[in-house]
Amino acid sequence: MRTSLECLGCMINQAIRAAQVTSGDRDVQQRIVRHALAETVHVDFASQPVTAGRRVQRLVRRLTGNHDPYRGLKQRSTALALRLLPELRRKVLASPMPIGAALSVGQVIAMPTDLSDLELTIYIPEIRHRARPAAHVARGVS
Repeated sequence: MRTSLECLGCMINQAIRAAQVTSGDRDVQQRIVRHALAETVHVDFASQPVTAGRRVQRLVRRLTGNHDPYRGLKQRSTALALRLLPELRRKVLASPMPIGAALSVGQVIAMPTDLSDLELTIYIPEIRHRARPAAHVARGVS
């Protein structure tokens, strides 16, 4: 996949989210976003989008001195996954199609990194629901 024009918007959104996660200081956030906007001039459209994403993350680390801006979020999501694990394990093992249920849960549990606490409370029921495959899936009908 090559970098497209649409990737530039995602790159700036990534910078905004990283700035907000990393610093509560509005001036620092604005400086990060301004630098990210300046970086868009250097985007190589022949490269993969992940290359631009790496540039944004390096920029955030350089401007804030925070080498793991998502540490708190990763800790929260890990704690959430560990809290849900026993329940999900029971549901998957009790499912008529445990492998299908596990795959379905896995698709959802790889959650986005920018979910707020409110969004997580909405997201958790979806994870729980995925542990119970629909009746037509359980019967092998597609």
